[in-house]
Amino acid sequence: MKFKKIIFIISVVTILVVFIASLFANYYDTARVTTGHEPKLVIETYSEKHDAVIYWGLGYKVVRYVSISPNEPYENSIEVKKGSWFMPYEKTDYDDIFIKKIEIDKVIQIHLYKDVASLTNLITNQKYIDEVCKGIIDYEIIIGKRVYSVKLGCKGISFDGKDAHLSDEDMDSLIQLLEQY
Repeated sequence: MKFKKIIFIISVVTILVVFIASLFANYYDTARVTTGHEPKLVIETYSEKHDAVIYWGLGYKVVRYVSISPNEPYENSIEVKKGSWFMPYEKTDYDDIFIKKIEIDKVIQIHLYKDVASLTNLITNQKYIDEVCKGIIDYEIIIGKRVYSVKLGCKGISFDGKDAHLSDEDMDSLIQLLEQY
């Protein structure tokens, strides 16, 4: 009888320890992922096509979509999603990118086929802040359902009421990508 009680107590304590550890790991990795850092308390695997890195934690997973290789730095991710183990593996379709060149009284719409990864990384990896640039919109870049407004005059990109100010190198790269169309 004592042996059954000891086994029961050990089982309950083990379950409580695993539950508390999973809460701590989930909280810690959620904080890291939301601030743009790689999760630490996880096991790293790759998708079949090697277009995503999947981090498995205690009761959660983080899926990081890469543009070129899973060996890229975490900061170069196209998209990061966090959810339960049962979260479906679905990548946003980044092949569906349109560029609208806005000129006086006309809009030129171009479907982008090449340099998709370069353009999405350049646009989506910017830090968007509340300061809004008052410049004129020269281009609109539509990635999936997101619309980014490029303002060449003030070297900025607007998205969702926020602006990202580009460095001279990033602005030159963006102009070079946009002007080839």
